[in-house]
Amino acid sequence: MAETYLFRVGLLGILLKKFRYVLILQPIYICFTLVTGVYRIKRLGDNYDLVGLWNKDELFLLLSTVHKCVAIIYYVANMRATLDLGSTIYFDRSVWVSLVKQYKMEV
Repeated sequence: MAETYLFRVGLLGILLKKFRYVLILQPIYICFTLVTGVYRIKRLGDNYDLVGLWNKDELFLLLSTVHKCVAIIYYVANMRATLDLGSTIYFDRSVWVSLVKQYKMEV
């Protein structure tokens, strides 16, 4: 995002509006990853083996399953954002200047 024309000239509101879903999903996914990882490390430190963790610990199974479901949403959103940012519209100055001029004429 930092290489786009909008970012360079400070039109961050447009970028934030367009990619809001990615910016919201980032901290959610990181939190799920941290909670699941910390819980797993804690349980493995309590003399659980990895197989026992999956077979006997229902909370870990739930955390891991939810984490994987959130991961699917996270990766799809990031792939869509990456493909959207591949569009030349975000890097072309003339497109945004003409849109601003058109907006000023309407107002």
